[in-house]
Amino acid sequence: QATPPRRWPLTGPSALRGPKKSKPPPRQRITADLYRRQQLADERLQDCEKIYGLSDIRYHMQLGACAGSLAQHSAHLPRARLLADWACQGVEGIAGPTAPELSIQLLGLARICFKQRDVEPGLLAVRRSIVLQEALTGPEHPDLIPHLNCLTDLLLIRAGKARRGEAGSRLGSGLLLEGTKLQTRCLRILRRSHGFTHLDSSAALVRTGHVFVRSGEHTLAVRAYGKALEIRTRLLGSQHPLTRFTRRLLDNGKKF
Repeated sequence: QATPPRRWPLTGPSALRGPKKSKPPPRQRITADLYRRQQLADERLQDCEKIYGLSDIRYHMQLGACAGSLAQHSAHLPRARLLADWACQGVEGIAGPTAPELSIQLLGLARICFKQRDVEPGLLAVRRSIVLQEALTGPEHPDLIPHLNCLTDLLLIRAGKARRGEAGSRLGSGLLLEGTKLQTRCLRILRRSHGFTHLDSSAALVRTGHVFVRSGEHTLAVRAYGKALEIRTRLLGSQHPLTRFTRRLLDNGKKF
C-alpha cells in the first residue's frame, strides 16, 4: 500500500527549514533595492556637499536628480518631495527666479506632486516651468513636450476632483478643454520636429484619447487610439507591450 506524500522531507536541510512560508503582502514587502536606492542618494548628496558646497547650484541640481530617483517608488515619495522643494528653492535663491536650470527642477516637483495626487502645487510648478521653458527655447520647441504632458496629467486629475453640480461640471469641462488644446499643441510640435510616425506622437495621441474619454467624446477617443495603435504596430510590432496596451484601450473605447 502506497504511503501518502509528505509535505517536506523529515531528514536533511529541508527538515530544519520546515514548510515553505507564504510571502507577506506587497504593502509590507520592503525590498533591499529600496534601501539601496536611498543609501545611494544619501551618499551622492554627501559627496556633492563635500565637492561643491551648499551654496553651489550644482549641489541643488543633484538634489533634484536624487528626488527623481527616489520618486520611482511610492515609499520614497515624501522624501523625494522634500528634496525637490529644496532643489527649487536653492536654484531660485542662487541663480534667480528666471534661471534656465529652474525649469527642469519645477518639472520634477510637478511630477512628484502628480504621483502624490497633490494637484494645486503641481499645477503652479508646471505652469511656471512652461513659462520659463518658453522663454528659453521658444513656444514650438520639442523640449516643451514633457512640461505640456505633465500639465495635461494634472488637469485630468483636477477635472476628476471637480465637484458635482453645474459649477463643478463647468470647471471640469474647462479643464478638459485646456487639456485637449495642450495635446493638440504637442502633436503640432511633434509633427514639425519628428514627423507623425514617431513614438512620441503615439504617446500624445494616447493622452489625447484619455482627455476625450473624460470629456465623453468616445468617438474622438477611438479615433485617437486607432491612430496611436497604427503607429505603434508599424514601429514596434503587434506583440509589443505598448501595442497590446493601446489595443486594449481601443477595444474598451469601442464598448461605449
